[in-house]
Amino acid sequence: MNYVSKNKIFNYPREIIFDVISDIESYEEHLPWCSKSTVLPQENGKIIGLIEISFGPFSYAFSTINTNLRPSSIIMDYKTGPFKSFDASWNFKELSTSQTEVIFDVKFSFSNPILNIPFKLFFEQVCLGMIDAFEKRLDFLSKKTSI
Repeated sequence: MNYVSKNKIFNYPREIIFDVISDIESYEEHLPWCSKSTVLPQENGKIIGLIEISFGPFSYAFSTINTNLRPSSIIMDYKTGPFKSFDASWNFKELSTSQTEVIFDVKFSFSNPILNIPFKLFFEQVCLGMIDAFEKRLDFLSKKTSI
């Protein structure tokens, strides 16, 4: 089992951060490794997020069932894809009305051990870079609008 964790303090309210990170359909616009992102609504406040990740000539798609607990957390449970196991969560800890600590935790293992060689390090870098990518997205959106 591989484990990746990263946290960072953002200078945005947690509701705004939550809305940007939960907007899966926009991922392909601003996450460089994401070639496709789709959402399928489900019952009980859960959604299915479908993500396609590209890495050179390789690509793989996976889906998660997401429980969005606005504005405090997003819990992702594995549905389909190349993983043997996958659990992830985003947590948003309000430090003040304009400052939030964002914590991203991912545990994963690939079902095919051959995928572990080329994709493990790449996927770890994807996970570690996500918080920074979302901060850039928030900065971009704040310049376009007044968030």
